[in-house]
Amino acid sequence: MELVTGTIYAWTNKLTNNERFRVKTKWASFAVRGTKFYLEENKKESYLCVCEGMVHVEKDNAAVDVEKDFDLYLSKKELGKPIKAKANMRKVCNDVFAELN
Repeated sequence: MELVTGTIYAWTNKLTNNERFRVKTKWASFAVRGTKFYLEENKKESYLCVCEGMVHVEKDNAAVDVEKDFDLYLSKKELGKPIKAKANMRKVCNDVFAELN
């Protein structure tokens, strides 16, 4: 899947070893294997917030795993480190997933 601009809330079931779910943006590639996450893409950056599980992020020759309750901002700069997501962002994400259930 490619996200050019906008927002997605994705909820994937646990995948088998030979199944893959990947979202590509202008700034990075996000590999998912059973999780809930929010991803926003705009002209300046990608923003990832993980609500459950883990998302593997690759940019250029670097990679990082973003776990539950952490987020990551990405732009043309180097791949940063995940930080604890703000409580209001975690609440928004979890509320959306609860509503979708």
